[in-house]
Amino acid sequence: MKSPVNAQVLKEIAVTVTKLVSLLACLYFFICSLSFLSDSFRILGGKNIGALFSDSELLKNPVVGVMIGVLVTVLVQSSSTSTSIIVGLVSAGAPVKTAIPMIMGANIGTSVTNIIVALTQAGDREQFRKAFACANVHDMFNWLSAFILVIIECLTGYLEKLTGKLVENVGATNVTDVKSPDFLKALTKPFTKVLVQLDKDVLKGWAQNSLEYENATTILRTGCHQHAPGGPSCKYLFAHLGPEGVNIGESYIGVILLAISLCMLCGCLIGMVKILNAILGTKVKSVIENVINADIPIRGLGWLTGYLAMLVGAIMTILVQSSSVFTSTLTPLAGAGLVSLERAYP
Repeated sequence: MKSPVNAQVLKEIAVTVTKLVSLLACLYFFICSLSFLSDSFRILGGKNIGALFSDSELLKNPVVGVMIGVLVTVLVQSSSTSTSIIVGLVSAGAPVKTAIPMIMGANIGTSVTNIIVALTQAGDREQFRKAFACANVHDMFNWLSAFILVIIECLTGYLEKLTGKLVENVGATNVTDVKSPDFLKALTKPFTKVLVQLDKDVLKGWAQNSLEYENATTILRTGCHQHAPGGPSCKYLFAHLGPEGVNIGESYIGVILLAISLCMLCGCLIGMVKILNAILGTKVKSVIENVINADIPIRGLGWLTGYLAMLVGAIMTILVQSSSVFTSTLTPLAGAGLVSLERAYP
C-alpha cells in the first residue's frame, strides 16, 4: 500500500522541482532578453547618439536637456550607460548645469522598458490592465520627480551648488576606471557574449564626439586576436554578420537582434506567467497575495510597511545593478495579481 503513495509523492516532488527550474530558466533568459534589447537599440542608434549632444547652445535649454536624456536612454535601453556618457561629457568640460536636466531625462527613459514588458501581456485583458498600471506607476513617479526637481533647479540652482560643495575638497586625481560590482551581468554574460558583443568605448566615443573614434564604423567588438582564416576574429555569432564577416550592415543586425530579443521577452514572460499559475494553486496564491500585500502585523507599525517596501526595492536594485531589470520583473508579477499597485509603488 505504501509503494503507490511514495511513488505519487516522488512524482509530485519531481514535477514541482521541474517547474521551479523552468521558472528560473525563464527568468534567466528574460533578463538576457533585456540585455539583447538594450544592445539592439545601441546598434540601431549608432552615431546618432553623438548628434544629440553636439549642439551645446541647444543643450542650455533644460527642457531640451530632459528630452535628450530620455531619447538617449531609450536608444541604449540603459540609464547606467546614458548617465556614464553624461558624466564623461562633464569630465570633458561640459557644465554641470547642462548635465542635470539630462540626468533627470535618463531616469524617465529607463521606464520605457517596463512599458514594452507590459505590452507583451496584451493577450489577457485583466493581466494587461494590472501590468500596464504597474508600469505606469514607475513612469509617473519618474516624470513627476523630474518635473518638480528641474523647475526647482532652474529657479534656485540648488543641485549644482550642492554637488559643487560635495566635491570641492575632493583631490584632483581623476579615477574613472573604477567599476561597481555587477552580479547580474556576471551571471548573464556567459550566454549573452556568445550571441553579440559590443565595444562600449566606441559608443561613449561617439556620444562624446571624440576624434579618436571619429573613423570607427561599427559598434560591434572587433580585433579579438583570435583570427582564423576566412572567419571573424571575435568568436560570437553576430561577428559573422559584421564587418569581419558578411557585413550586412548595422541596421539589419540591430533589427535582427531586436526581433530575437522581443521573441525571447514574450516567450519568457508567457512561460513565467503559465508556470507561476501552475505552481501556485488558488489557496497558495491567495496566501502569498495576503502576505505580500498586507501591512506589518504589529499594532501601530502598519504605516512603516511602505518604507519597508522602499528598502526592499532599493536593496534589490543595488544587487542586480539595474532598475529596469527589477521593475520589469515586478511588472508581470503585478499582472498575475501577486503584487498590488499599492505595494508595487513604494
